[in-house]
Amino acid sequence: MKRFLLALCCGLLLLVFAVSPVLAFRDYGLIYDGTDKFDAALMTSLSDTALKDVSDRYAIETRVDIVKDSEGYSLDDYAEVFYDKYEYGYGDGDDGILLMLLLAEDGTGLTCKGYSLCFGGDAASLFNEEYRDTLRTALDIYFTPSAWSGDLAADQAICEQGLTAYADVVDNILGSVLEAADTTSAQTAFFVDELGLLDESELNELNEAAARLSEEHGCGIYGMIVADYRDYDSAGVYEAATKIFTDNGFGYGDTADGVFLLLSMDDRDYSLIAHGDKGNAAFTDYGKEKLADEFLDDFAEDDYFAGFSDYVEVSGKYLSLQEAGNPYDVNSGSSGIGSFLIRLAIVIFLPLIFAFLICSTLKKSMKTAIKGTAAADYLMTDSLNFSARDDQFSHITEVIAPIPQSDNSHGGGTTIGGGGFSGHSGKF
Repeated sequence: MKRFLLALCCGLLLLVFAVSPVLAFRDYGLIYDGTDKFDAALMTSLSDTALKDVSDRYAIETRVDIVKDSEGYSLDDYAEVFYDKYEYGYGDGDDGILLMLLLAEDGTGLTCKGYSLCFGGDAASLFNEEYRDTLRTALDIYFTPSAWSGDLAADQAICEQGLTAYADVVDNILGSVLEAADTTSAQTAFFVDELGLLDESELNELNEAAARLSEEHGCGIYGMIVADYRDYDSAGVYEAATKIFTDNGFGYGDTADGVFLLLSMDDRDYSLIAHGDKGNAAFTDYGKEKLADEFLDDFAEDDYFAGFSDYVEVSGKYLSLQEAGNPYDVNSGSSGIGSFLIRLAIVIFLPLIFAFLICSTLKKSMKTAIKGTAAADYLMTDSLNFSARDDQFSHITEVIAPIPQSDNSHGGGTTIGGGGFSGHSGKF
């Protein structure tokens, strides 16, 4: 009997020793509490709302581990041990952020002896040193010994505030970083070819040229080849172009300035559209028609690289003219005052020169003529015989012929439709 009781007591002691470490650690999902000092409902709420919301939104696991001892490791190394041992992070890259807090008992409450941040996978690259400093600055307010009072209720409150701030700052940083990455991606992908009609080197060359000119002028130059515009908007190729422009966030600045050329190969349709204050000013109605002339001959021969190259080059010239205060339009032309002077010379000066040359030739041929002194000198013998005659006029018929006017349907400027777009569409 004694042996049985002794064995039972030993078993109970072993059970206590085995269970007590487990009881000291609480797992609340994305929060691991090694102190067993915090309110379970509070930790669960923080894990299920603030941290889980950020983690799910960006697919980057955002965790907190609270420990009492670093087991001889530095806190930074201990955080890495936890991250690797428990396989934190989302996906194959283990994308995540771990905030490790080192706490110690202080009177009836707790004190914070330090914290460490560990970044895994994509989070390590997204959080550059500047963003890490921003996060540390926010955490320093809450996780320093001076912020903890030794009163458990107050210490729980400061920890709750710190973990909420941690989630908020991570959310703000990831939001701004990924938004900037999306914007950069959209701005560098100036040309998209869904059908592979352009090889990789041609596509890279077009993107580089468009990126340079777009940045120089603050107005995006975009192009796209699709199988059928109806996959984007069945109303028409113009409507499809405006939808693609809008959905992809094309354009520069507050008014999304840009020009976009869409080719739809199914029925060989195209649409050339402009948007924004600068875009509509630089690419007038007349200008878009003349710009189309630059690339349509290439597209007709299925030379898409040459056509898009002409489109990018001439678009850059249009933007330069607009910035100089002389957008390409009916009355200005592509070279401004120079073109005006050439037309003036053709209309006025060239006719004067020709008249002068003709008169000079005639004058030289009459040098042998002798000036007559009487009217009879200018009559040939028997060439004139007068008889009495009376002429009476009964009426005069006057025929008025209208002067043909030039057939010019362009009044200049840009016709802007819904959504702030203007456009020119057709076949190639």
